[in-house]
Amino acid sequence: MKKGNFFTKKQFVVAAMVLALGGAIWLNMQYSASSGGFLNSSSNSTKNLGDTKYVSADDAVETSAKVDTYIESAKKERTETREKATKLIEDTLKKTNLTEAEKNNAVKSLEQEAKNVLAESNIETTLKAKGFADVLALISENSVTVMVKTDDSLLSSQTLQIQDAVLAEKEIPLEKIKIVTVK
Repeated sequence: MKKGNFFTKKQFVVAAMVLALGGAIWLNMQYSASSGGFLNSSSNSTKNLGDTKYVSADDAVETSAKVDTYIESAKKERTETREKATKLIEDTLKKTNLTEAEKNNAVKSLEQEAKNVLAESNIETTLKAKGFADVLALISENSVTVMVKTDDSLLSSQTLQIQDAVLAEKEIPLEKIKIVTVK
């Protein structure tokens, strides 16, 4: 070992990837609707956009167009699962008796996870900008699932918008893109 070299190039790359993955997870939590992050910090927590009030002769009953349904719980579950997976990979990298191949596989796993987090976030942001109210993108090894909250079935133009947003982020055949509507 040369004097003055505290970190090797591989250790620096691993540290950078861990920091990038942590930053991506933090940004995902900040921008998700369930965390009350940057986007929701100015909203009133007692009223929701889309709340309606039905009035009868007897009394008024307030109902909420709840978005905290399946998509919100799936986003929370996705975040928790990612945090567990990241911790497992980081723990694996901390082991001293790993071979070079095992370390490379762990680093590749971290890199792929960071890419998937970024791609999912980009897909969700793009679709929200195109007018979809609530969206969840899930990228697996060989498929992409996009869940969209809608009251009606999707129009063919909306399906094409979803496919376009996915294809802009990940090269995948169209038959591997699954679109699920959530009522």
